[in-house]
Amino acid sequence: MPVYRPRSEWLLGATSLNGKNFAIIQVADGSHELAALDTLGLRGIPTPSNTQTVIVRTDLSEWSASFDLASSFANVFGHSDNECHHQLFQFDVDGREFVMPALVFMRAVFRPNRHVLPRMFRPQGIDRVCTPSITGDTFSVEPLHLPPAYSNKPNSSISRNLAWILSFPTSVQMCASIYEHILDHRIGLFLPNWTARMRLTYVERGSICYVVDLGGMFVETNDEPYSFASKQPSTVCWHDSTSISLTSEVRSEFLKDISILEGPDGSTDLSDGEWELIRQLSGLNDNWEENVSQLLVRSTLNSILDKLHLGTEWSQTCNLSGSSGNQRKLYNRLRSTGCWKLILSTLATTRDNNLPAPPM
Repeated sequence: MPVYRPRSEWLLGATSLNGKNFAIIQVADGSHELAALDTLGLRGIPTPSNTQTVIVRTDLSEWSASFDLASSFANVFGHSDNECHHQLFQFDVDGREFVMPALVFMRAVFRPNRHVLPRMFRPQGIDRVCTPSITGDTFSVEPLHLPPAYSNKPNSSISRNLAWILSFPTSVQMCASIYEHILDHRIGLFLPNWTARMRLTYVERGSICYVVDLGGMFVETNDEPYSFASKQPSTVCWHDSTSISLTSEVRSEFLKDISILEGPDGSTDLSDGEWELIRQLSGLNDNWEENVSQLLVRSTLNSILDKLHLGTEWSQTCNLSGSSGNQRKLYNRLRSTGCWKLILSTLATTRDNNLPAPPM
């Protein structure tokens, strides 16, 4: 898989050559390149350094979709797009106007985008990624042609996310619409009937926020499921680490309102009362080295909660111990022993209604 250095690129649209579809990418010097659609998980969106991040709640039914916005988006990053074959979405959140390219949305939904996204540009793309599997009244899928790390059901959420998409009408229409747009040499899709909480990375120019990355999505559909998926929950989490850690009714409640991770002040940090409850949970002391102080354990847990809340990579987190590896190690140990489920249960009690932790 080729690795591309961060640079200012803009996906102009698509074209056909010898019966195959290719992406048209405008690079930093203004020239055009033909690129395989398989590379769009890495290319086609500007990668500015002066970005900001915000977490928003939004109803996709309130978004407006337009190809005419492509020119203004491209101009912000020093490009021109006279043909406007790349669809953009425009929406307001708390009085702020956001503009997001369709490719940014696709990358967030069709994960891992190096393996799933390219197949969405082909006929019946979702069927090229997975095959349905129905056991009793439970609907699921088996991934096809994915690396073992993603098709190993006990260790990955990719099967659950794909099954969730196939369970609701407008989500399925979204998948099919990507290929329909490619037939017109355009990059775009039909928006599903979702309400979402998402982390947006953007560049602000004037009164408009131009989104260059979308991550940490928690989605609720307003569709009724198909009859074969009647047991499918209406919510799903698109951040692998979070979705793996949640089980049973705790996971259901968490996905219903992700604000369980937020305390009364909006911070994810544990309060003194919450820490007193959590540090006494069975098995917690066995999940960390004896020579590590309780202060470092608490700091590490705070960093884990912040990582799950924002959807960031482990390498982008830090704490008093100064090691993201320690965070990942503690998180994995807590999950394997079942202690992480107890921690989430505690937070569900103390934070669900923004209540302080009960006294010891």
